[in-house]
Amino acid sequence: VTDHANCHVLPEFFSLCQKHQIKAIAGVEGYYIDDDRYKIALTDEDIDLSDATFVVFDVETTGFSVTFNEIIEIGALKVKNGIILDSFSTFVQPSRPISKVITDLTEITNDDVANAPTIEEVMPKFVEFINDAILVAHNATFDTGHIYYQMKML
Repeated sequence: VTDHANCHVLPEFFSLCQKHQIKAIAGVEGYYIDDDRYKIALTDEDIDLSDATFVVFDVETTGFSVTFNEIIEIGALKVKNGIILDSFSTFVQPSRPISKVITDLTEITNDDVANAPTIEEVMPKFVEFINDAILVAHNATFDTGHIYYQMKML
């Protein structure tokens, strides 16, 4: 129950929800999207999502810049029809030490990546893992930006 960025306290509503055993969720904001008018995917391909394979992934990096910072971890799950088909997880050895700020943020230390493969070794394996799946990420612009940049560099 919300409007744009504001959660309203509606005691009568929450009382009725409790009475009828309905779980009221405060602060959730959802939108309907007209798929014919607005693009929600970065492709023009018409894909049947009910039978698609997805790779849900996340990267950790030495900083926030695609061009100046490096990937230090990639984790991914390959999913189809709600079933996890495969996983991909690796640390990546950067060319420079990881700063304390990044270690505090990611909990990844220089010891963690000391014997890890380089990005030149990891990216071909990750691209093979992705194959033709649909990529899904929480912070998609950031994560795909780093992945695409590394693919371009290699």
